[in-house]
Amino acid sequence: MNNHYPYVNAILRSIENKIFDKSKWQKLAKTDKPLFFKTLAELGYGKSDSASSVEELIDQELLSVKAMIDELTPQKHHTDLFFFQSDAINIKYFFKQKFFGITHFDVYVPLGTISKETLKKAILAGEYSGLEKPLRKLIPTIEKNVQGITNPRVFSTVIDQTIFDYIFDQFNLLTSPALKTYFQTYIDSANLLTFLRSRELKWDQNTCKEMLLTHGGIELSRFLESYSLPLEKLSKLWETEYNGQISRIIKAYNEHQNLDMTHNALDKLMLEEIRRFKYDAFDIGPVIYYYLLKVAEAKNIRMIYAQAGNEQVDMSQMLEY
Repeated sequence: MNNHYPYVNAILRSIENKIFDKSKWQKLAKTDKPLFFKTLAELGYGKSDSASSVEELIDQELLSVKAMIDELTPQKHHTDLFFFQSDAINIKYFFKQKFFGITHFDVYVPLGTISKETLKKAILAGEYSGLEKPLRKLIPTIEKNVQGITNPRVFSTVIDQTIFDYIFDQFNLLTSPALKTYFQTYIDSANLLTFLRSRELKWDQNTCKEMLLTHGGIELSRFLESYSLPLEKLSKLWETEYNGQISRIIKAYNEHQNLDMTHNALDKLMLEEIRRFKYDAFDIGPVIYYYLLKVAEAKNIRMIYAQAGNEQVDMSQMLEY
């Protein structure tokens, strides 16, 4: 479709009020598991009766959102780059299958831009004809970069880094502040989680270093120079990052030692960063923001479903948006 962003953004604003609000969450929190899918449908979530699990239902909902975005977008290259985050998960899965023989579970994510069979043929059989031209270079580059790596953690990091190198190369050809901010914040969040998890597991600094990713907004030296410092001293050192948000996240982690809470806080940070682009008239910002709202909605549905049937659902675990 030959649409323009003002038209797309108007459509997204008109349907944003359908995303779950406090009253819908309260109703869902009172629902037992046998009635959970029925209640979701009554609240306007999910259109398929074929879903056999909450994950399948969520995938169907997000796939319908992606299909709508694909149909509406005036710049498909931008939206494809955004959804490439799901392709990255699938690329890692097939490379681990190829190099480590991991076949006993399937973590394929259906929200990417490359079909499962096309990606499988490219990575496992070296058949690249079904890929877009830039990806015909990316997949062999990943294969070259992971040669000889036997540590699964480092293996995953090298794939992630190669993919982010590819993504940020695209910013030499396109201008999208919202999209660039999204990926920079994503990398900073991943690096902070690696930093905290490595300290928790008492890994040395070099082990942490080999799992950190470039292209984020936070310099890697910030992580490495503060790696051996006590947690209580870190929040003050990080006050300048993201207007003090990282400092507050580290302070909360020091108090609770709970990485799940940190994940939630970083998801909230991402929403706040992209909210700045919500009203962009000529960029992908409103599209990214709407999709992230749907992802946050899905995360809350998972959380409530996991507690369904309990005497009381712990609503403090919800991701606010």
